[in-house]
Formats: sequence, C-alpha cells, structure tokens
Amino acid sequence: MESVNISGEPVAKHVVFVLLDGLSAYVLEDLIRNDPSINRLTSIGALYVNDVANMPSYSIPARASILSGAPPEVNGVSSNDYQDILRVDSLPVIAKSKGYRVLCAGDSSIKMLFSNIIDEYVDISEGAGHGALSLSYGFRMLTSPS
Repeated sequence: MESVNISGEPVAKHVVFVLLDGLSAYVLEDLIRNDPSINRLTSIGALYVNDVANMPSYSIPARASILSGAPPEVNGVSSNDYQDILRVDSLPVIAKSKGYRVLCAGDSSIKMLFSNIIDEYVDISEGAGHGALSLSYGFRMLTSPS
C-alpha cells in the first residue's frame, strides 16, 4: 500500500480514528500528561480536540456525524434506534475506496454503520473499560501482520 501524497509529500500510511464518546478535551489533556501510552498515541499523529458535537448527542448519531461530517438531518442517523449502514459518504468509506483496509474495534454500532466495508472487526462489549479495551485491540489489529 502506497502512502497518501499531497503535493508529492507523503501524508499517511495508516489512517486511525479514535472516537472517545463523552470525553472532554480537558480530561484527554490530563490523560496525555499522566499516561505515557496515550501521550505516545497522540504525539505520533494529528490530535484535534476542538470538534463540535451534534444534537442529539447520543452515541450512534454522534459517531455517524463525526465520521461523515454531516449532521443527523443529512446523514439520517438521529437516534440510537438506527439499525442500518451509514448511507452518506464518510471517512471510512473514502479510505476503503482509496485501497485502505478498514479495521474496527468497538461496540456494535460501528460494525452496524460500516458493515459493508469493514475488513476486520473486534466487538468490545460496552461498560467499564470499553474505551481502553477498544484502543488495545485496535492497536493489536494495526500492528499485527495482515
């Protein structure tokens, strides 16, 4: 797989999205200061902590909006009752169209929204430690030979 180039310069060999539902920028900055692993993860890529949430800010609509760049009235995902693939362009769909493999670790909402393009998926039950487990499995998927 070739890296993505802009103006002839390589931009990325891998594109990794980490969505931490309900985590404020202040808490993330505290985690970066106090956890060497999270500090390393955020220091090797681009970190954007000034994103804007959509309303309603339920988990599935928020994930759909973040990954599609479109609010619920455009992407059609307006509640946690949504039970279909995301039907608008999204970053994972664009990555897939460019030849990237799409690997996901997280709850079933991500699998549901992107079931038509996911190459590898690890289902992590929601609950205490869900985010940390998703990050760990995601890291393993990314670093294991394919």
